[in-house]
Amino acid sequence: MAKKTTNELTILQERFADILFSMPEPNQKEAYIKAGYKARGASAESKASRLVRNGKVKAYIDELRDKRTKKTEIDAEYVISGLKNIVEKNKDERPGVATKALDLLGKHLGLYEADNAQRGDKQLIIMNFNNDTKQIISG
Repeated sequence: MAKKTTNELTILQERFADILFSMPEPNQKEAYIKAGYKARGASAESKASRLVRNGKVKAYIDELRDKRTKKTEIDAEYVISGLKNIVEKNKDERPGVATKALDLLGKHLGLYEADNAQRGDKQLIIMNFNNDTKQIISG
């Protein structure tokens, strides 16, 4: 039987969550392998995906996220507000910077899907930065 940690996760589950959470760009398969699980390739990818949806693992990752948010005082509202300020300050003189900030906001808000198909519940907003028209999909 696998040893349990104080939060009722197995040692490998906790290690997986810690590794996944600490990655600058989280990669479930890579975290799964680094944690010490034996599966490789597509099997590791599938098992890592299942593991991240495990209720206890998900709760532990949420707990790690909450601790980081409290420690850094940076949350989604802070990031969205900062990106909004970047758009407003740069839309006339640096439209590329504003467009990048809008793209990040769009990704955060889930306006793009993995298969690049736009969801039907969005509306099109057209913005003009220095006569350079940009189309933004908005909810």
